[in-house]
Order: sequence, then C-alpha cells, then structure tokens
Amino acid sequence: MRRRSTVAVVLLILSMLFLGPAAASAQGVLQFDIPAESALLMEAGTGQILWAKNPDMITEPASLAKIMVMLLTYEAVDRGIASWNDRVIVSPYAASIGGSSALLAAGESFTLREMMLAIAIHSANDATVAVAEHLAASEAAFVEAMNLRAQQLGMTNTRFVNSDGLPAPEGQPPNQTTARDMAILTRELITKYPEVLELTSMDSYRLRQPTATRPAFDLINTNRPFLRAYEGADGLKTGWTNNAGYNLVATAERNGIRLISVVLRTDSEQARAAQTVRLMDYGFDNFRWHTVLPQGQSAGTVPVPDAAREDVPVRAGADLRVFVHRFDADAVRYRVVPRADLKAPIAVNEVVGEVVAYLGDQELARVPALAAADVGRANFFVRTWRWIRDAFSGGQ
Repeated sequence: MRRRSTVAVVLLILSMLFLGPAAASAQGVLQFDIPAESALLMEAGTGQILWAKNPDMITEPASLAKIMVMLLTYEAVDRGIASWNDRVIVSPYAASIGGSSALLAAGESFTLREMMLAIAIHSANDATVAVAEHLAASEAAFVEAMNLRAQQLGMTNTRFVNSDGLPAPEGQPPNQTTARDMAILTRELITKYPEVLELTSMDSYRLRQPTATRPAFDLINTNRPFLRAYEGADGLKTGWTNNAGYNLVATAERNGIRLISVVLRTDSEQARAAQTVRLMDYGFDNFRWHTVLPQGQSAGTVPVPDAAREDVPVRAGADLRVFVHRFDADAVRYRVVPRADLKAPIAVNEVVGEVVAYLGDQELARVPALAAADVGRANFFVRTWRWIRDAFSGGQ
C-alpha cells in the first residue's frame, strides 16, 4: 500500500514538472488572431486601439482610398465650397475609368449627393473621378488635397497617387497606406459626419431610371456580405486589386459602443467579411466601459507650496471612464497630474490639474481634477519657513 502511495506521489510530481509548464505555456500563447496580414480594431469614440496585427505594414489601399474622397467631399459641403444639389458633369476622362463603375457617360450629370451614393455604395471609380474634378481644378489637384489632409490627420504612412485607388501606371509609385492610417481616417469621417453611415448602410440604390437611350442602373453595395451578416453594421468600404488583396474597413454599433475594424490583404471577399465578423465579435464580446472614478469622488491631493495647506484635496470633475478588456478592468490605475502654474489662493471647484487613467504605461483617459475646498495662501512666515526647509532638504 505504501509503495502505491509513493508511486502516486512521484507521478504527481512528474506531472507538475512536465505537464504543468507545458500547459501554462500553451495557455500563454492562445491569443486572439485572424489570418489577415494586417488588421486593427478601434473604439470610435476615443480612438483607442483595442487589438492590432502589423498595424503599420505598408500596403496598397485599393478602393479604401475613396474614404478620403468621402471625407473631403463632406468637408467641402460643410464649408460651403460645394452643395449636395450641385450638378456634377461627367468628363470624358472620368467616363473612361475602368474597374468598378456606375457606367457613367461623358456629358451625363448627377447631383453631388447621387455621385456620393455611387461612391459609398458601389465604389464607382468613374463617379469618384468626376467628384474629384468637380471639387478641384483636376483630379491631380484633388489628390494633392487628399495627401495634405492625410498629413493633417497624422496618417504618416499614407500616400495617394489617384482618387479611386486603382493601380498606378507601371513605373510610378503606388498608392500606399496602413491599417492604422485607415482607422484614423475612418474615425475622422464617421465621428465628424455620421450621416455618411446612412449611405454606406444602403443595400442598393437606383441611380438611373431607364430612358429611351440608357438602361436603368442600380448601385449594389459592395459590402453586402458584412452588412447582411452582422448586427449593428452600417459601413463602410471595401477594396480590392491584385496587389492590395481583399480589404475591408467596417464599422458597427451595439449598445452605444461603436467599433471600427480594418482588415487588409485577405484572400477573398468571403474571407474579408468573415474575418471582420470575428474581429468585431472579439471587440463586442470582451471590451466594456469601466468607471475608474465617479464624478465628485476624491482623487487624492495636489501639492501647492504657497497654500495654507500644501496638499490640496481634489476630486474628479467628471466620470473617469475607460474602455478596456473585461480581464483588465481591475488593473487600471489613476494619478493626479497638477496644473503647471498652480498657486494659492485656490477656490473650490477650480481646475487644478487632471486625473489620468493608465493600464500599465498606456494612458486611457483623463478628466479635470477640481479643488475639493477653498484653500488660502500661506502667510509670509510659513512660506519663508518652507523655503528654508526645502533649501536644506534639496527641494524634496
């Protein structure tokens, strides 16, 4: 009986030595992934990146370039440079553009809004070039505006050489972008002009009624597989060329949470939609809003050397909320960063700094830090004594 017990103990120790580390190691490498070469998931409200895979890998955007065209068009209308009722006349050059098109004829015209529908729904290259020519002196001038806006948005790895995203002529530099840059661009578009989602979520739209000389033409959404398969989906843009692969920038909203996903260089239309669904599911299933510090709650103190009390109590001026993985909520920490020019006297509810939330070294959110009480200035003798004390202690 004793021999059997000894054998059992030995087997238990061996299992801990060999199976235990192996199991822990396997658990450590079991992390979320999708087959796309480059991908990124972002929370739209804050711009916080929730997950990324090769987010700065440079690749061709294909028709994802049209997201910039949409942004510039909305901004032009917003500034009064253009109107949605403008008639956009199709030039011979625009009509000659190949690839995905609305079969526009030279001399034909549609309103700017109808052209935007052709771009947002059908990814029409001819409509894209026609809009570029309408808003600028030429497509080349419009592309300059695209690149300038990319620089302003901090899209450091993006370059546009045309408006539609088609491959550049042989020997010329191609369009280029990254998953991170596309997420930045998309967030700017949908948060600044959320009405664009009314267009990008349409299943189809009849652009041209049949006439004696022209057949009817229906715009069919190139993003149908994702829009139809995913609850809360309402955008945004597909892209494909041989060099770029199958790309999809998508967005969906559930329970007040909006996510942006970017999936680049997949193998097929089905793959880009399926991988986007997986990425979105990962975000919605695992990430939550977490209140680190409610509004009005004590956040600690800030040092004010010339105040009657050197450590002034502060409280959160708003809810300090972070969007984090459900397993990371308890790991979020915060600290108070005092205002640089802080001097007494200080009035209650005066902004004396910020309360900043962190997960490790990553900053997640910040809210104003308010003084929790009126604090007067220390008298001359107290300030002098503190000066002497600090001088002898090295200012510590």
